[in-house]
Amino acid sequence: MEAGEAPAATVTLAVGASMFDGRFGLAGRRPRYLRPMPAFPHDVLDAAQCHGDLLLQVCAETPERVRAVVDGIAAAGGGALRQRWRLDGFRPENGVTASGVATSRNLLGFRDGAGNPDPADRMLMDRLVWADAGEPGWAAGGTYAVVRSIRLATRLWDRDAVPEQEAVFGRRRADGAPLGRSREDEPLRLRRRSRRATRACAPAPVAKSPRSSSTTSTVSRWSATG
Repeated sequence: MEAGEAPAATVTLAVGASMFDGRFGLAGRRPRYLRPMPAFPHDVLDAAQCHGDLLLQVCAETPERVRAVVDGIAAAGGGALRQRWRLDGFRPENGVTASGVATSRNLLGFRDGAGNPDPADRMLMDRLVWADAGEPGWAAGGTYAVVRSIRLATRLWDRDAVPEQEAVFGRRRADGAPLGRSREDEPLRLRRRSRRATRACAPAPVAKSPRSSSTTSTVSRWSATG
């Protein structure tokens, strides 16, 4: 694409473990911990929807912008790339509080990222997120991406009373604070047990949410044909 043609978007590129299988002479440059995503218990996997050589995440404010960028990348790749699978998504807001905490909620009604490490803590990010020691030079300063497609049984979930939902998450739905605590940033009491029994949601067909979104995205895996 010519400069200025692509709409405003953020594109994240990652390489899959299969890129280092010997086809391209890259076996000796494989990142230290890179490996295919293993199957988890009770997974229902479709081989055609798993893995790939390259991962592209494209984010923009509208689906039209996302599609334009993806189409442009596909055109630029010519016959060297073949799309293996694609997953479209959205985020229903993109705001943060004064302290930098995300205000968006997931489709189950709870605030996203309540237990995430603080991205402003550089030492913590260096220890938990950014790759460095033991990695090939080209990967230093990068990170690892883990992508799993998880179906949410929203229709079944919405039938549960709020106290039952909070018992599953271990947090209050209103403000994200751990049960028995007053603030969202207080630590969870993982060893404390409640007399109230909890149950997990059983798998069910995905229900589309009526919530609006201001950010849309697509994640796709591509295979190199060369």
